[in-house]
This record gives sequence, structure tokens and C-alpha cells, in this order.
Amino acid sequence: KLLSENKDLWNNVDKAQEIFRKKRKFEGLISHINKLELEVNDLKDLYKLFKSESDEEVQAEINTLVKKTTKLSNELRINTLLSGEADGNDCFIEINAGAGGTESQDWTQILSRMYSRWIDTKKFKKSIIDINSGEEAGIKSITIKVEGENCYGLLKSESGVHRLVRISPFDSQKRRHT
Repeated sequence: KLLSENKDLWNNVDKAQEIFRKKRKFEGLISHINKLELEVNDLKDLYKLFKSESDEEVQAEINTLVKKTTKLSNELRINTLLSGEADGNDCFIEINAGAGGTESQDWTQILSRMYSRWIDTKKFKKSIIDINSGEEAGIKSITIKVEGENCYGLLKSESGVHRLVRISPFDSQKRRHT
């Protein structure tokens, strides 16, 4: 009997949601593998056809299919690499301005916009948990909760001090700031 068909499953909602989240992840992996297998088989057939006919339309179709197959295999590779215990979890992003006043607060805002756009392109859910705005411009600190498949695995290496060197738009003498 399948675990998802157990009538007592929903007695513990958190456990049930975890089971169905894992189930969706495995179904997605299986779907990716099946798609990849179909693409590779189509590629083999098109290659045989091209060898016998040398048609330019077939060559263009092969090129398109190779690009699609490469993209699909890269996605599958990343999903395979992100199979650690915590990689599938949601995560928090914290960005703090530190020392540097208005310049570092502006840089914090730039980084938060960059991460927000990345989160949007990955179609993850984001929630701003805490934000402290700067006096003149920018953000002193921000905490963003990111929810979605493999969020932690994709973001866990994003740590450390990020620096920006530029001519400051906030400095009337147009000096270079770090």
C-alpha cells in the first residue's frame, strides 16, 4: 500500500506535506529523465536521417534538438548534484551593509534587488521578513525568506563579503569609494 494512500497520513499535516513535497520532487526527476530519453532517441533518429539525406532542414532541426537536450541534461545534472540532506529546504538570505555608510547601504540595496530578480527568474516564492532602510539611501539590512525546490542547495555557497568599487553618486567631489 502506498504511503500517500494511508488514511492516517493527514493526522500529522507537516509530515504529510513533507511526503508530498518529496513525491513531487521524485516525479519531477522521473519526468526529466523520461523527457531526456525521448530527446536522445529523437536525436539518434534525426542523425540517421541526416546521414542518409544530408538535408539542411534536418541539420537545423538537429541543432535545435541538441540545444534543447543539452539544457535538459544540465537541469537534470544540477538536480542530481543537489541531493544533499538539506539542499531541498527553504532558506533565508540576510544582507547587511556593515561599515561604509550610504555607500554600503546602496550596495546592500543593489544586492537585494539582484537576489530578488534571481529568485523571480527561478519562480521561487520570496517574503521579506525584515528590512531596515538607510537614512539617506539604500538599506541597512534585509532578510528574505526563499521557498522552493532546492533553494538552500542553490544559495548555500552565497556567503561572504561582497565589495563594490565605484565613483560615488552620493559624493559631491565624485571620489572613488569601496
